[in-house]
Amino acid sequence: MLAGDLDATPAAASIRFLRGLQSLDGISAYYHDAWERTHPDVAGHTFAVRNPLMTEESDVREETSRRIDYVFVRCDDRGPTLGVRSCELIFDAPVDGVWPATTSGSSPTWTRSTAAAEPTRKRRGPRRCRGPRVLAPRVEGPT
Repeated sequence: MLAGDLDATPAAASIRFLRGLQSLDGISAYYHDAWERTHPDVAGHTFAVRNPLMTEESDVREETSRRIDYVFVRCDDRGPTLGVRSCELIFDAPVDGVWPATTSGSSPTWTRSTAAAEPTRKRRGPRRCRGPRVLAPRVEGPT
């Protein structure tokens, strides 16, 4: 599992790389995004301008709400190593008029995936994940 404030939107190259949608020199990772798996059509902003803590010390003229916090689950040859049952935003509203944090987060509920329950095969060489990848074409010869 990989989680944190990655300070990047879902369209950023770093997040696309982690999701297996963009490569770097023909190599790509493949993690499932817990929020995207459970809410494919919901933005899930974790940096929200409605939170006054986000804008009171900002030096940016105009902030925009966006998702910058993620929880990813690793995939192996058989798919995700954990299933995502649900994923909800946390710290996204004030409690008794007080905001609990500057940014929200997401809290997934995991299940053991079918692939994770299967016995591990012995492999030779590095593990590679199957999944969507956009591999950069290799150019050989002088450029």
